[in-house]
Order: sequence, then C-alpha cells, then structure tokens
Amino acid sequence: MHRTNLSQTFLVHFLVHQSLLKDLLLFRLQDLVQVSAYPLPVKH
Repeated sequence: MHRTNLSQTFLVHFLVHQSLLKDLLLFRLQDLVQVSAYPLPVKH
C-alpha cells in the first residue's frame, strides 16, 4: 500500500520535473534563437 503510494508520488514528481525541464529547454532555445538572430541584421 505504502509502496504504490510512493511510486505514485514519484511518478507525479517525475512528470512535473519533466514538464519543468521542457519549459526550461524551450526557454533556453528561444534565448539562443534570439541571441543568434540579433547579430544577423548587424552583419548584413
């Protein structure tokens, strides 16, 4: 009983962590795109 509860909470934490990581990665990607996009007009 306690074990299944533990695995359930772990699963929830894992899923939450995954979504947070995805958000973080998306944020970083957007930052990278913005950073790499800024010097382009300057070069041209």
